[in-house]
Amino acid sequence: MTSEVTRLLAEIRAKAIAAKIAAPTNPVAAEIEATTQKHRTSDQIATHRELYRQAKLHVEKIDAWNAANKDQSARPYLPQMLAYLGAFSYVEKDT
Repeated sequence: MTSEVTRLLAEIRAKAIAAKIAAPTNPVAAEIEATTQKHRTSDQIATHRELYRQAKLHVEKIDAWNAANKDQSARPYLPQMLAYLGAFSYVEKDT
């Protein structure tokens, strides 16, 4: 999961840098840059939603296991799952 998030972030950053370089010299590129800054592609939204749901499911499973096994030491959450929930909590509302 962490590698998928890292790959997505690198892809988004690379596209943003390329668009910022092209925007001052080309009015069409400037308009495209302004539009794409507001909206993510449907593939990006779908990927974010899937990763967000996986992170949410992970937290629910850990909570359920910890509640059912109070006599054992609690299982910790994976930090990347919690980080993903915090960083991308908007994705369920994104259109």
